[in-house]
Amino acid sequence: MIIFISDDGFTQHHVGTLDDHDATKDTMSKKQQRYLTELLQDMLTIYEQHNDKK
Repeated sequence: MIIFISDDGFTQHHVGTLDDHDATKDTMSKKQQRYLTELLQDMLTIYEQHNDKK
């Protein structure tokens, strides 16, 4: 679980890997890994934007 809470109170969270991935049955494909990386990078960008509004 990843939770971002910006200085202005904006929150985001991500749980697990991806909706279409079952970690109990298989490993993530390279495509899934890239997509998850992009999702998390987007979350960080949004978090940083909220903190820059001071």
